[in-house]
Amino acid sequence: MTAFNVNHAGYSDVNQQLVQAVQTLGTVLDDLNKSLKNIPEASWGEAQPIWLEHQNNWNRSYQAMTERINLTSVSSINIHEIFQNGDNTGARIFAQ
Repeated sequence: MTAFNVNHAGYSDVNQQLVQAVQTLGTVLDDLNKSLKNIPEASWGEAQPIWLEHQNNWNRSYQAMTERINLTSVSSINIHEIFQNGDNTGARIFAQ
């Protein structure tokens, strides 16, 4: 017989930590963008479009990462709930 153990509380904590880490990264990126907001005006000539391209790239990369992590987090939370419901159902069956 195959057996496995799921730490429901730990699994939920990992999901929460992942979402919190992405939110923290978003705050850091917002702060970075605010700190560097005058760089495009300060850079003249050939540097300005290069700077703006890099800034747009890191913002797009963060958005893409956030979307993927959010989708994965929702799936992970759903899996956690399915395991938890299955565990509760199993416990009820054995208690009868």
